[in-house]
Amino acid sequence: MKTPRPNPLAPVGIGFTKRLLHTRRVLSALRHWSPSEDTWDAQHDPLVSVILITYNHGRYVAKALDSILSQTGHFKIEINVIDDDSTDDTQKIVEDYAQRFPGVVNCYFNTVNVGHQATQLNTYRGFQTLRGRYFALLEGDDYWTFPGKLATQVRFLDENPGFVACSHKTLKFFDDGSRPPEHFLPLEGFRKNVATLQDLISLNAVYHISSTLYRNVFRENPPLCLADPSSCEVTIQMVYGCFGSFYCFDQYWSAYRVHEHGVFSSRSRENIWLFHLRGFRRFALYLGPGNWAGFLLAIRGFTRHVLASAKSKEEPLLQRKTYLTFLAHFVVATLLTPVVGLLEWLAMSFSPAGRARVANKLRVIGRRAYDRMAVSASPALRLRYLDWERRHPRAARLRALIKSSSTVKESAYIMNETDQSKSFQIETTANNSQLQARERLVHLFEESPIPLQEKLFNIGMYTRSSVLVKYLVLNDIYQRIKNLPGHLMEFGTWWGQNLVLLENLRAIHEPFNKQRVIVGFDTFDGYTALSDKDKPSDVWAENSYNTGVNYVSHLRDLLATHEASNALGHITGRHQLIPGDVSETAKRYFIDNPSTLVAMAYFDMALYQPTKDALLAIRPHLVSGSVLLFDELTWPESPGEAIAFKEVFARDEVTIEKCSLYPSKAIVTIR
Repeated sequence: MKTPRPNPLAPVGIGFTKRLLHTRRVLSALRHWSPSEDTWDAQHDPLVSVILITYNHGRYVAKALDSILSQTGHFKIEINVIDDDSTDDTQKIVEDYAQRFPGVVNCYFNTVNVGHQATQLNTYRGFQTLRGRYFALLEGDDYWTFPGKLATQVRFLDENPGFVACSHKTLKFFDDGSRPPEHFLPLEGFRKNVATLQDLISLNAVYHISSTLYRNVFRENPPLCLADPSSCEVTIQMVYGCFGSFYCFDQYWSAYRVHEHGVFSSRSRENIWLFHLRGFRRFALYLGPGNWAGFLLAIRGFTRHVLASAKSKEEPLLQRKTYLTFLAHFVVATLLTPVVGLLEWLAMSFSPAGRARVANKLRVIGRRAYDRMAVSASPALRLRYLDWERRHPRAARLRALIKSSSTVKESAYIMNETDQSKSFQIETTANNSQLQARERLVHLFEESPIPLQEKLFNIGMYTRSSVLVKYLVLNDIYQRIKNLPGHLMEFGTWWGQNLVLLENLRAIHEPFNKQRVIVGFDTFDGYTALSDKDKPSDVWAENSYNTGVNYVSHLRDLLATHEASNALGHITGRHQLIPGDVSETAKRYFIDNPSTLVAMAYFDMALYQPTKDALLAIRPHLVSGSVLLFDELTWPESPGEAIAFKEVFARDEVTIEKCSLYPSKAIVTIR
């Protein structure tokens, strides 16, 4: 590995204005950042950097170091110990570890104490030393409890580029033994595995500093807001939340130690509350106007909680000055929230994409209101309403607008409904009367008096035979491969129905096989250019089959929800979505995961080049008996798929059969 970075100076004496300008400049430069732009040097740099913050942790630091060094996984790590001029034997202990583990444990010692209050200056020094693709933070008096923590988190981030970080639960341990260990973070009221930036800003999602593994977004140029006196793990998570979602594993893998010399655990509740309030104000400015409405909501909720807690007998009374400070913040935030929210909506309305997002929000509000009414109203009342609606077509059109999930698109680049339906009509073999019957079925589904939850439970009432047969085909394929090891893959995921079906078939046929990973590849942006071996068609019109912005996050959440409802539901997040051009992502996936075996792969991309590149990528990973299911192998509108298949596989390597239930699909079995 390369030598460690030189010992950086703490950014002392830098004013708020300079920190603000530097932060806005850094965040603006990286506003389109994605993991594909990572400049990590795999040959020379460690995969994971761990920042260990210490100050007078002589009693505890050895356990913290041991918990890091005991981590399993075939990857390089570095441990950068940032010590704030400890007066006990902390530095001596760390130097002993550095001699025993040269090139792994690196010492960054202050010669003058700069103040160890929460994170801030010393943590910022740690950020400047990072060389890994990922990094974790740990304080010298805390420790990790699970040797597979880093390996699990690394695998998750490798497989899920839409997430910028992943965390887990943390237990609170009392050093004096006065109380048994108890749950600490995340907050028990937040029951979701996935947290967005707004969840982090509102403090609904809070993860302990010891629990999170981050992507190293900023490399050697971290924004100076991370050195703000009001910075802590909460605000660090807000900053990184600007670049993706957080995922939380439902296991306890770290320990937060409470003792009399702890930085936070020794402070008064009032002092901690004021610290977080200052953090809200500062980081609202650091993260920019686009997040002000969220920060105002967060300040209003936080100050209301503090004021209510101060009145209860369980918390000490606030000093008068502190009470007035929180009351003033609550009043101002309450008054400004609707104003700033309105300004944000007006600002969005100046662009087509912004107007679409505003319309989409209004539609979501309308749908929620309608669903609540549909569930709470009696069947007789719903029938009377539908009868009235038939006499008032405008009301029916309004409800259709509210309910339709495709009326408003989130991106100006998505095909409109007319163009998309044109693609479907080219692909279908249904005649006009059958198409009219399908439209009638959609209408009956939308107009159904059945409550929403009951309609979902009785979804078979609205499922056509031509859709049901796809379920049966996948069930047949799954039974063929269930005794084979390996992943299940789909190239051309679109909305992701097949991925969800495969997860539920896994739960039916092998409910306790959590080694079965399902992987979906798609651009999620629709089709782009054709090759000269593809037949031009309106089916492959530019951007057709575009799912729109943020759909990948929705599909990930949907897959994890299905996992959670099946056997071993506490283990979720193993399935993967790989967005991007499959010609690049498939090859990269198998380079990063060379041990992968493929039991089944479903090809539904139709075009020559991506199909060939995906076949070449998976070929070395197939086993005898592996099944490839092709959607367009015999379809004359899509010759590219068959050409790609014949160029990759020789006749004697495979057997081919048509699908008996769905003759247009072809089943290929590896000999």
